[in-house]
Amino acid sequence: MQEGFKFLKHPLLKGHIDPICLVGLNGSGKSNLLELLADIFFDIEKFFLQENKFYTEGSTSYFAYADNKEPILFELEYKIGVNDTDIKISRTKETEGKIKFYRKQEVITKGDLFKPSEPIKDFVEIPIETVETYKEIREKYIPLVVAYTSGLNDLLTLPFVDLQDFYAQQVAREALNGKEAKQAIPSPNLLLLNYESNASIVVSNFLFAQEGSNKQKVFSESLRIERLNSFRIIVRLNKLYGNKKVKITNELQGYIENLKNCSSLSNIKIDTKKGNEYIFDFIVNSATKELFLEKFTTAQKLFEALTKLNLLNTLCIQSKYRDLLRNKREKGQLLKFPQVASLDKIFSIEKIELVLTKPVVRTEYEKISDGEHQFIHIIGGIVLFDDKNPKKDILYLLDEPDTHFNPLWRSDFFYQLENVLDNKNVEFVVTTHSPFILADAHAYNVFKFTRNGENVSFKRLEKETYGATIQNVTEAVFELEETDENYKNNKHFNHKMAKLAYNDIQKLYDEIDKITTLDEWLNNDADFQKRIRMLGESMDRLYVIKRYTEKEQELRNP
Repeated sequence: MQEGFKFLKHPLLKGHIDPICLVGLNGSGKSNLLELLADIFFDIEKFFLQENKFYTEGSTSYFAYADNKEPILFELEYKIGVNDTDIKISRTKETEGKIKFYRKQEVITKGDLFKPSEPIKDFVEIPIETVETYKEIREKYIPLVVAYTSGLNDLLTLPFVDLQDFYAQQVAREALNGKEAKQAIPSPNLLLLNYESNASIVVSNFLFAQEGSNKQKVFSESLRIERLNSFRIIVRLNKLYGNKKVKITNELQGYIENLKNCSSLSNIKIDTKKGNEYIFDFIVNSATKELFLEKFTTAQKLFEALTKLNLLNTLCIQSKYRDLLRNKREKGQLLKFPQVASLDKIFSIEKIELVLTKPVVRTEYEKISDGEHQFIHIIGGIVLFDDKNPKKDILYLLDEPDTHFNPLWRSDFFYQLENVLDNKNVEFVVTTHSPFILADAHAYNVFKFTRNGENVSFKRLEKETYGATIQNVTEAVFELEETDENYKNNKHFNHKMAKLAYNDIQKLYDEIDKITTLDEWLNNDADFQKRIRMLGESMDRLYVIKRYTEKEQELRNP
C-alpha cells in the first residue's frame, strides 16, 4: 500500500454510513485492495487458529492457501468502535515477520533536564501469555470481516474458503475424538456471502423480521416480498463420501435438535451404522417464529447455526481430492472446492416459498430475478449482523455489490442501508463502476485506480462526489485524460456516448463533409436525413445537423 494511505471517517458523520469506494476501469487494480485486506485478516485469523492452537492440542497446522506464499508485511491501524480503542497490528521486518498487537493508551514520556515528563497517547504492545489473552484479543479487537463478490473473484474468496475447510476439518476431528473440545469451536472470523449462504440469509431474516419494522419494509417495498411462507431443511448424516457416517459435535447435534423442535413436520430416519437423516418442513406463522426466537434468540445466531451446518458439505468431497486441491492451492493455483450436487449434500435448505404482494401470489425463491436475489443477498446479509448494542466491529468488503441492480436500486443502495441499520458505525469498503453509488460517498473516501501498462496507481478524489449529479460524478471519476493510454480509442466515453453510436455519428459527419458536388449531394440526401432521424438527442447529433445544413447551403448556393 502507498505510504500515507489512509481511510477517513468524518467526525460529523459519526452515527451515519460513510462508505469507502474504490473506482476505476476493469483491470485497474481496485479489487486487489479488497484482496489485500482479506489476506491480512486471514493471516491474523490463522495466527490464532493455527500457530497458537486456539482449538485443541491436536489442531491441524495446515492452511493450503497460506503456507507456501510469502508473508505479507503490513502495518494496520484502526479504531474499534465497540470499546473505543485504537488498535495497531503489524508484521514488519522490525517484528521479525511475527504478528504483533498494539493498543493505544496513555504513557508517560521520559523527561530530562530541559523537558519534563508528560502523559501522551501512544501504541503499546499487548503482551500475550495465555490462551485467554489470545481469545480476548480476537473477540475484542479483531473485527468480523464479511465479504461479497458478484463475480468469480477467486483471489478474494480463497482465504474464506480455506477457513471454511479448516472449520469443517476441526468439527470432524472433535467429533471423532468423542469428547468436547477444550474450547468451543468458534465460527470463522472471515465470512463470505456466497451462493451457498443465500438460503440461510433468506430464512434467518424473514423468521426474525418484525412486521412493520424497517428491516421488513426494505424487502416488502423494494421487492414486494410480504413474508416467508414455507421451507425445508434436510440433514443427511449418511452422505460422507462413500456413504459413510458423518460424526458431528454436540454443538451441531444441538442445532439439529432445535430445528426439529421448531419444525411443523419432521421425518427422521435413524440409522446408527450409516448415519441418521432428518427432513424438517416449516410452515411459517407466528407460532413458528416464537419457537425460533426461543431456540435461537436472534437472526444472527440462527444464521451462524445454519452456516456451521452448511460448512459440513466440505466433507462430502473425498479426503484425497481435498488434499489434492489443497496441494494445488499451495502451489498457487486458484482452485476452489467443487460444487456438491443437492442430493449429495450433508446439509441443505430447499423449497423456499415466498408470498409476494401486488398481486398476492406465492412463488419459489429460485424464480425471482437475479437483481432481486442480489438485493436479498447483499442487504439481507448486512442486516443479519446489525445490532443496536454490538459486541464486535464489522468490516464489509463488497466487490461490485450492485452488478445486477437497476439504476434506481443503485441510487437507493446506501439510502436503504442508512434507513435500515441500527448500528451505522460499521465500515464499508466497496468497489464499483456506478456513479449512483459514488454520489452517496464523500470524495475523501473515494479512490480512483488507474493502470498504465504494468503500473497501477490510485489517488483520492479532489472534487466532492456526495450530492453531485450523476453527470458530474461521471466527469470527475470516469473521464479519460489525454495522457491515458485508453484515450485515443475511447473518445466516445468522454462524450458520454456508447461507442457504436458515437462511431456511426462520426462516420456520418465525415460522409457529409466529403460531398463536393450537388449531384452527389442529391444522391445521398435521403440517406443522410434518414440516419439523422434515427439518432437520439446529443451534442454530437447537433453537430451533424449543423454540418448537414452548412453543406447543403454551400452546394445549393455556391
